[in-house]
Amino acid sequence: KIAKDPQEPLLSEGCANAYFGLAEIYRGQGLYESAQILHEKVFDLRKRMNIIKGKFISKGKPAFKDHPSISQSFAVLAEFALDEGDLQTAHTYAEQALTISLNLGREDPKCYHMDGFGNVSNIKQLLGRIYMAEGKFDLAEEYFLAARKLRVEALAYLYALPTGAPVASSGDSVASTASGKAEDHPDFVDDMYYLTILYQNMHRF
Repeated sequence: KIAKDPQEPLLSEGCANAYFGLAEIYRGQGLYESAQILHEKVFDLRKRMNIIKGKFISKGKPAFKDHPSISQSFAVLAEFALDEGDLQTAHTYAEQALTISLNLGREDPKCYHMDGFGNVSNIKQLLGRIYMAEGKFDLAEEYFLAARKLRVEALAYLYALPTGAPVASSGDSVASTASGKAEDHPDFVDDMYYLTILYQNMHRF
């Protein structure tokens, strides 16, 4: 089922974000084709807003600046490709999402909840899912564990006690205390779910 196609988006980040949200609503309603069409429009819009004048990837195809919104769109379109079984496209898009995010320094724990454009942990988890679908279980495990490790560090940073706060006399550091809280965060549910599926596929019970 396809939803009514919305008006052509305007060239602005606010409009792009609004249409991104609408596409996610479509996806949540099971209107996957409509969601994908709108996400592709948002992706094109975001690239046009970040064009590098006079620079081209190939003939007639302008280059664009790294921007977290473009990384987000790459990641979402990689998910659609993965769901459709187009693993080559999924892999290419997910790798580009990760490259942009790393170029922008978004692996820093402070960037985990900095904005609504996603985080490196989720992109690494997505690559793990793609490797798992490809049957490359060792690489899938590497990316799932890397995603989980980065998430622990990021959430521990968010939970960390204020500077100068007393440290427990047992010798536990603020970081270790925060890390313990972080591992109870609901963001870890998907990490554990995909690791469980992976280990079932690897017959590691």
